[in-house]
Amino acid sequence: MWPAMWPTPAWQHAAKQTCWGSTGPRWFERSRFGDPTTLGTRTTLTVMCCAARAARCAARATRGGRRARGTRKPLPTLKQLREKLKELGLPSSGKKADLLEALRQAVLEAEDLLEPEVLPPKMVKSGGDGEGVHPVDTKMRSSWQAVTVSLEEDSEVIRPGDRVFLRAHTGRYIEVERDRACARWDDCGGWQELVIEKSPLVIEDTDPTLFHPGDLIFLKAHTGCYLEVQEEGSPVQARWEDLGVWQGLELAKKDTDPLRVGDILFLKSHTGLYVDVQGDGVQARWADEGDWQALTISR
Repeated sequence: MWPAMWPTPAWQHAAKQTCWGSTGPRWFERSRFGDPTTLGTRTTLTVMCCAARAARCAARATRGGRRARGTRKPLPTLKQLREKLKELGLPSSGKKADLLEALRQAVLEAEDLLEPEVLPPKMVKSGGDGEGVHPVDTKMRSSWQAVTVSLEEDSEVIRPGDRVFLRAHTGRYIEVERDRACARWDDCGGWQELVIEKSPLVIEDTDPTLFHPGDLIFLKAHTGCYLEVQEEGSPVQARWEDLGVWQGLELAKKDTDPLRVGDILFLKSHTGLYVDVQGDGVQARWADEGDWQALTISR
């Protein structure tokens, strides 16, 4: 008899999710294999094992798809980008990479034109007679202002546009040769130099002039192309000049402070997997923040 512990509907659903192989059937055919209730014990167990394996593959595929989709907001399309440039009175013709660079330059120029915020003087009562008030120039600042001033004066803080190097646990630095990322030497040369950037199309709640955990960063190689992760387990490459989903890497750290020289960081790709280094290969295979995924940033 067909075991009661394996209901037929569940087995049928699992069997539909994947192919058992080039020689095995995709679906149990009564006319070909006979009635399942009359099969021998060995045949029944074989079918149950295949169905269980199919169920595991289907569940893994579902989890992978959900993880790959994630919660990030999609970047605007080329059409939306051109509409935004027209609203700003900027040229809207050309390749997507050129339009992104034009928008980024416009944002940087706008930031340069912004004047620093002027704080009102502190108003206190006048002395002896106690009549009226007058402004008093004070150097006291709030804690938020003190933190901002200290970060502006800190030369160790990493900012957008800085040229950085990423050292793996092997002591070697990530480099780009042609369109492939690897980690073969302990030199800080032109191949190992990366420009760390933010996309002007990604809206974040943090300071746009700093990098905080959770921010989306983009790493441009000496070739002008950005590091990317295409799919789960794929090697890290640098093939295009786009600031797209594949090129976006989420910054992770053990603390919540802005990114500084000497920090150990982790880079999570859009697949939910972290960039890791094994030997001289650079890829994204696991959702772990371990030694293989740890990268030390320098400038």
